[in-house]
Amino acid sequence: MSQSDAQKYEAARLTALAAANEERFTLSTFWLRRALTVAPNEEERARTIQDARVVTRRNPWSTQLSFSLVPSNNVNGGAEDETSTAPGNPTGTLSEDALALSGWRATLSFGAQYRFQENAQSRSTIGLSYQTSRVRITDDTEIPDESFTTNNYNLSLRHDRALENGTLTLRTSRGRFEYRDLDLAALTTEREAYDTWRLGVDRRVPLNDRTLLSFSAGREWLTYEQSGIGEVDRVILSTGVTYALDNRDRVGGSFTFVENEGDNPNYNSTDR
Repeated sequence: MSQSDAQKYEAARLTALAAANEERFTLSTFWLRRALTVAPNEEERARTIQDARVVTRRNPWSTQLSFSLVPSNNVNGGAEDETSTAPGNPTGTLSEDALALSGWRATLSFGAQYRFQENAQSRSTIGLSYQTSRVRITDDTEIPDESFTTNNYNLSLRHDRALENGTLTLRTSRGRFEYRDLDLAALTTEREAYDTWRLGVDRRVPLNDRTLLSFSAGREWLTYEQSGIGEVDRVILSTGVTYALDNRDRVGGSFTFVENEGDNPNYNSTDR
């Protein structure tokens, strides 16, 4: 049985090697991470990090898990005061749930991706992700915490291809976003949701060793369950340029155009 850190380090690396030889890359990555915690010196630590990068590149599976708990004086994205004004309309008063509320927001995200095709010129992946958020209101209010609960599910497909000059990416996804609709009079909530389809194409063209030009075009279709909203058709176009600095940081700028057209005129908009 391994006792010292040096013994544990060698045992973890040997276990990782055995798993990699059996093409159990996720298990191999786990043991390499374990080896990092007991690496005897910086040289061995660097060697293990390099081995982990090689295994990660060979592994067709990748997963991400994150959690955050954040305090905020505006967990609901509300207004600073109750006054409501709009051009052409009389001044009104916002409801209590539309005002900024203090509290805590917890967010949990999980994603998994599988690379099912790869060669020297192209790569194709399929991915599944889930994100959920919960809110705890600390202000003195009767608004229930569940009013700001959300769940987001997404299934995506992506294909990247290397061209003679740059790269081309094709992407599509199917998603569902769930939220709560508050009945302010009864202080109860009802689950609402909308479904999304997304299609997109991205093109990246290097102008020289430091400058990268990018173009993107996308189409989205949103279908709301809530009566009175219906469908929203969205077009997204963008272009940008980035420049690499000597310290390997990048600076850049971009322009994005978004056109929304919905069954409900309140969902029609143009953003630049």
